[in-house]
Amino acid sequence: MKLRIKGNSIRLRLTKSEVSHLVETGKVKDQCVIMDNTLIYQISKVESEKFDASLKENILSIFVPQQEIMNWDENEIVSLKSELENGLSILIEKDFKCLIERENEDTNDMYENPQAR
Repeated sequence: MKLRIKGNSIRLRLTKSEVSHLVETGKVKDQCVIMDNTLIYQISKVESEKFDASLKENILSIFVPQQEIMNWDENEIVSLKSELENGLSILIEKDFKCLIERENEDTNDMYENPQAR
């Protein structure tokens, strides 16, 4: 899972297996080790009708309504997005292969780029 933070926006990109894992188990997570600390970032499905987020003890949690995640691995919906009351923008996307190959990037688990057809 790729994490991008810019200003007051969070963007996450998920591979095919990560999307499937999220749909099947209701949770997907990854981590980044920064010196003696670890940042864990995760997406969890919730029964709420609204997106939410929290940052506690080096864990960034994004909560997505169950309805949004249901069958996401089987449909053509590319992104899930929301803006929280505090202005935080959340964008979760299926990760597509780049149109131009990048050295040392494994694209085996990425979605086919629709523009490559």
